[in-house]
Amino acid sequence: MTTFLTPGVYLRPAERVRPVGALVRTDVALFVGYTRRGPAFRPVRVEAWREFLAHFGEPTAVGYLAPAVRAFFENGGATCWVVRVLREEGSGGTAGTAHLLSDPVPLAGGDLRWRFSASFNEALLDEPEGMGLHDALAGSAVRRTPNPGTWGNQLALTVSPDVAFRTVHEPGRLEEGWVSRVRGLSGLHPRAVVRLRQEGAGERVAEVREVDRIRNRVTWAEPLPALGLDPDRSIRIESSDLLVRIALGGRVVEEFRRLGIHPEHPRSILRVIPRESRWIDVALELPDGIRPSHLTWTDPSFWPLGLEGPLTGGADGLTQVGARDFRRGLASSRGVDEIALVTAPDLVLRAEPAPSRPPAPAPPPACESLEPPPRGVVFARVVTRFEGPGEDRPVAGVEVVEAASGRRALTDADGEFLLEGVDPELVTLRLEKGGFETLEVPVQAEPSRPATPVSLFLAPLLVPRALDPEEILEVQQAMAHPTDEGTRLYRFALLDPPAPEMDAQEILSWRARLGDVSTGALYYPWVGVGGGAGWIPPSGHVAGVTAAADRREGPHRSPANQPLALVQDLSVQVGDEVQGLLNPAGVNCIRAFPGRGIRLYGTRTLSSDPEWRYTTVRRLVLALGETLEKAFQWAVFEPNDTLRRQALSMSITALLERLRRGGALAGDTPDAAYRVKCDEDNNPPRRRDTGMLLAEIAVAPSIPYEFVVFRLGRSGDALEVTE
Repeated sequence: MTTFLTPGVYLRPAERVRPVGALVRTDVALFVGYTRRGPAFRPVRVEAWREFLAHFGEPTAVGYLAPAVRAFFENGGATCWVVRVLREEGSGGTAGTAHLLSDPVPLAGGDLRWRFSASFNEALLDEPEGMGLHDALAGSAVRRTPNPGTWGNQLALTVSPDVAFRTVHEPGRLEEGWVSRVRGLSGLHPRAVVRLRQEGAGERVAEVREVDRIRNRVTWAEPLPALGLDPDRSIRIESSDLLVRIALGGRVVEEFRRLGIHPEHPRSILRVIPRESRWIDVALELPDGIRPSHLTWTDPSFWPLGLEGPLTGGADGLTQVGARDFRRGLASSRGVDEIALVTAPDLVLRAEPAPSRPPAPAPPPACESLEPPPRGVVFARVVTRFEGPGEDRPVAGVEVVEAASGRRALTDADGEFLLEGVDPELVTLRLEKGGFETLEVPVQAEPSRPATPVSLFLAPLLVPRALDPEEILEVQQAMAHPTDEGTRLYRFALLDPPAPEMDAQEILSWRARLGDVSTGALYYPWVGVGGGAGWIPPSGHVAGVTAAADRREGPHRSPANQPLALVQDLSVQVGDEVQGLLNPAGVNCIRAFPGRGIRLYGTRTLSSDPEWRYTTVRRLVLALGETLEKAFQWAVFEPNDTLRRQALSMSITALLERLRRGGALAGDTPDAAYRVKCDEDNNPPRRRDTGMLLAEIAVAPSIPYEFVVFRLGRSGDALEVTE
């Protein structure tokens, strides 16, 4: 602080009033449930249906989360977070990550093995708000997450030789053979492993220690004479690199060329694949006490060269899933502040497989063509593997349909089939059998029958465990009481009925069990979406229309009376009489109106308190509370003087006036819509002496002069908002 000693006029900058912006986002939803792939218990930000498919794969044969997310976007939602739930192996479940191991190489104290495993690259994700300091400091550090599930059993990889550069050692003994002058250095890096060929001396493997690009010189880890080579004669130099190809369902999805073998190579396989691959991770397993730098990487037995085959051991881990797994999924999103709506459609999963789509009928033959029929053939063997490691088993009785021609085949007892009369090109096959997931896979048709069949993997249809009503109740109550270790989370739960066929009395009984809570709403009945998905819970559709209303106007705009997109039918038809029973109890109905479509027709919370009766009121107050808490963090540790209190009052007033003018608050005048008090009357000396600052805020979100009272206060080194 400046000390003024000489009388005069001094220019000092005025204390800036910190303005409060608009309300926080209230349209962001959280979806917790089952997916085909993706990181488990890791919130993933999704802004489009195609992005969901990219991260989590196609919809599961049994599950509601994927159609719920699609309904969210179809109904106007823009941003959501998705958390994958399963029962991990360490938690008594059977989830497993597919992997491929190399043959063991004996070392002192154990074996060396290369492990390739299904993995998710977290560089593809948006970081949740509230990222920890450790993660922030990590910056561009590689972060990967295991990607469990049977989907990984469709991955396969090959590791083959590759050459990044070729050059020639010019005759001449430099530094007793430790250094070579070469014709070119393009593509050569330190720690490269190379093959040296000299006429009459055969082939040697060497390691490059240093590269001098100015003088075109290479320094070796061992002198050339020690390798049995003559530096005074020409030597051909060729890099020994790796080419890794990754296939998913028989189609190559990634290819990594010119990978170095040495771990310290700039393009080492242990660096590039973990950093860049979308599908797999690689690790070098070594005995305790041995590091990669301790190994002699010119020994080819340490290389993964020649490793080829499918990844195995992937399992979904859904047969033992329970309430604690869903609660863990909810807890994993605590660090994401922008979530405002919470849904868990798979919580009420019926655990019945959706009806499979009927195969497309074969097209009629082209009678006008005199060309001979195609002569391509597909010879393949269909195998499967149930949860956990084990050998592939043939699958008999699988119906195989070629998409273009409609030609059909059936697998025999060995799982083999021969499909003839198709074009000798890449064709798409559809494989179906009861108890297995439908598979559509591209296969190359050959001009004649090959000697060995192509292997196709058919995943078993493992039905997740259906949670009992007590478990569903436990999780739904946790959703509607969002707390984070005593700190309020400003979220609102959209709850689903436990079953699609519940009648009015059953849903009233369920609503009574949910209790009296203002931060949740119950929607009834289930909706029919078609496309083979059957009946699904309505929370995804409700989240979409709610988000759309929030984006258009704000949380004060009710989504009620809005048509629901992607809905064809209702599991129970609700009329005026039934809604007359359900609406006063806080059950929001979805109804079909002739000529107007299927619409959300309720906007009540589960609270019996008249102040919190409507979802619009409760969500507006939640948004206002979160906005105030975030906007006035600057007030902590500030002097509790008149200037600060006035700045606080003016900023709050500006926010509330903006809300009033936007229609969020009732009342034609500011006095009828809100009231702010932050002065010496409610901040007397005894309160200020304890380090507390209090701002009392009253708003009328629905009826003028009926106020919901906030108390915004600073206590010690924390900011608190109470209602």
